[in-house]
Parts: sequence; C-alpha cells; structure tokens
Amino acid sequence: MPTVFEAGNDELKLLREEPTLQRLDAYFRARTREWPHSLKHMECFTVGVFFDLGSEFQDGDAFDLLGTAAQLPWDDLPDQSFLLGIDLLLELASASGTTEMPQRLTEEWDSVASRILALEPTYLAWTSLVQHYRRT
Repeated sequence: MPTVFEAGNDELKLLREEPTLQRLDAYFRARTREWPHSLKHMECFTVGVFFDLGSEFQDGDAFDLLGTAAQLPWDDLPDQSFLLGIDLLLELASASGTTEMPQRLTEEWDSVASRILALEPTYLAWTSLVQHYRRT
C-alpha cells in the first residue's frame, strides 16, 4: 500500500520497538496534526486515520497497547483530538481480537463516556466501540 500519511510513520516504528505511553502519545499527536479527521478518502480506497496502528499491533499486542491508550491525557485533549482518540481506541479494540476490556480502559470508561455523550453521542467510532464491548 502506498504511503497514506507522512506524519506518524517514524513514531509508529518507535512505538513498535517500545510500546510506551509517551511513544503512543507522540504517534497520536503527529498523525492528528497532519490529518484531524477520522477517515482519509483516496482515489481507490478509504482508510482510518490510525489504520496502520491496527496493522502493526494485533491480538495481545493490540490489547496491551489499548490499556496503554486508556492512559492518554483525555481531559487535556481538545474536543476534536478527543474524538480522534476514540478512533484510536476502536482501532486497537478491533485489532485485539477480543471483547475483553483492559483494566485501564474499564477504569476510564465512565469518564470518556461522559465527555463523548456531551460532545457527540452518535460519533461513529464511539457507537462502534460501545457495540464492540456491548456497553452503554
């Protein structure tokens, strides 16, 4: 697949080497600075802003990184970045291959839910994430 995004690729490589919160945050911020939307429509295909994260992290690795992603500074993110953070959570939840929720995400769920419901309760990534976990 051709390079879709310029930003975030180096950060993704570093994240793969050492999946820390700081590296995930650097990837998230680099990618969303370049593309502050959920989807990118190309001539022949459409991809999610974090599609490559789901390709690099699968199953247990995605599950572990999802727990790390739950520690992103949710309260400090501007609204649009917060919404894109939901896209990131969905990408990792889907790639994890399980409907089990990491403990850290369980701990943050109510706080994230409150904010998303106040912002945009029908945000597609949120409704998909709720459906994935069969939560309300």
